Amino acid sequence: MSLNLRARVLSAAAAVCLALGVVAGYAQGLPPKLPEQAGDPNLVKVDSKLLRLAEALRAKPTLTLREATKQQPESAMFAFDATQKAVLVEVICPTLDDTVLRKFALPGIEVVGYYPQYKRVTLAVSDLGELKAIAAIPEVGMVIPVYKPWVASQGAADSRADRALKANGLPIFGIDGSGVMVGVLSDSFAWTSSVRDSDTLPGAGLAGVLTNTKPQKSDDLPTTVAIVRDDLPGNDEGAAMGELIHDVAPGASLAFHTAAGGEAQMAEGIARLQSEAGAKVIVDDVIYFREPMYQDGIVAQAAAQAVRNGVVYFSAAGNSANLAFRTNYRDVNRRKSEAKIPPTGADLHDWGGGNPYLPIRFGPGGGSVTVVLQWNQPFYSLNPVPGKSGSRIDLDMYLLNAPEAASFVTPLAESREGQGTNYLPLGDPVEIFTYTGSSNQTAFLAVDHYQGSTTKIPQDKRTPLEMRLVFFVMGDVQIQGISGSTSAYGGPTMYGHVLADGVISVAAVPWWEALYPVL
Repeated sequence: MSLNLRARVLSAAAAVCLALGVVAGYAQGLPPKLPEQAGDPNLVKVDSKLLRLAEALRAKPTLTLREATKQQPESAMFAFDATQKAVLVEVICPTLDDTVLRKFALPGIEVVGYYPQYKRVTLAVSDLGELKAIAAIPEVGMVIPVYKPWVASQGAADSRADRALKANGLPIFGIDGSGVMVGVLSDSFAWTSSVRDSDTLPGAGLAGVLTNTKPQKSDDLPTTVAIVRDDLPGNDEGAAMGELIHDVAPGASLAFHTAAGGEAQMAEGIARLQSEAGAKVIVDDVIYFREPMYQDGIVAQAAAQAVRNGVVYFSAAGNSANLAFRTNYRDVNRRKSEAKIPPTGADLHDWGGGNPYLPIRFGPGGGSVTVVLQWNQPFYSLNPVPGKSGSRIDLDMYLLNAPEAASFVTPLAESREGQGTNYLPLGDPVEIFTYTGSSNQTAFLAVDHYQGSTTKIPQDKRTPLEMRLVFFVMGDVQIQGISGSTSAYGGPTMYGHVLADGVISVAAVPWWEALYPVL
């Protein structure tokens, strides 16, 4: 063997050993990226926010899960099951069949969704101490939290949509939606006292033919609505959507499937509205934070398939206006790279002028913000092949109380999941946190480069490393650099299934602008 060939073989062997050390945990003596995963190599598979929530409960066993999520701001948007006593998690399994499914029969665990077509199982976890047992199952590749779906809009109003669209005159021509089944996807349909009445059937959370709700008695909904699935409590935004549809097309039939419960459940709901309810039109008003920005996720794939099946699919564009950034990653110090937690501030994204700290200001009434960061790398969860799929670049995200490196030690909120590097793809290229700010508070957002390329993606040396941040806000929240809701500021906020092939993205406008357009 030549010296050059021998050197290449040894180099390759070293890379393989290093990769195995990262994948298998700490068998090779490598320090873990995340302290929460120390001591158990299988915990590399588990989202660190889940582990920190489990640690909060272990430290204070008198806390309920609900109370613990309130004390952990990054967990504020985690979804719960119908009992509100168990957190929903999705488990990604490269191999998933009935044999693997039986391995999830663990204390404090309930299987609430089985989706072999997506290689996912949805679990209701009331005992987060069982995360270790879940991660120890050999077929498990990733354990991630289910987030609450973000509903585009909520609230009651006397709809003027039929007048604005001039649909109120269509019945004169015999056009009222008769013979068309419209499928609705939203948080829930018949859980609240605004919808349910004393003689409403079936019971809350049950499938069947819905009758005798308050909106049905007031002729705001058809006398019967097909409930395919509505097993998670919500604000009944689905019924509000149904009332709008009934105003515009009073002859159309309605069916509902919850969009809550995770991406897999929503994707399956799109298929079930077609196969079980016969929907020819489907509408939704939700997005999941983890839906991919740079490739089609499972919800986008299901929506595109529905369009190919002849369904007309409408999805809400959302209410985030231009609260986003789309930019190439720019290292504030390109000559220095580090992989440290907490960061020292030497390897952060430059927001402009050498400033790595982006101010986020909360007004006099305070407010909350959920920040979603993604970059142009593939998702492991969409193609779970260990060691061959996932992100080859690792970015993290922090919210700080001051624009200085010392603040990384005690951040206000953080998201620092494990992704891979050039020689070892790993994980999904997404970071998410939620934070509620107090009156007149200013916080500072920092994006840290942990490992991998800082300039070009490894799959194509001609393509720069690009990232997108989308801000979902409630209350008075101002993002520096986005000074107005025009195209001159900010960036695109639409992503996920709303951009799927053939889906019609619907943006909201004031009804009077539709009725009296500005010339």
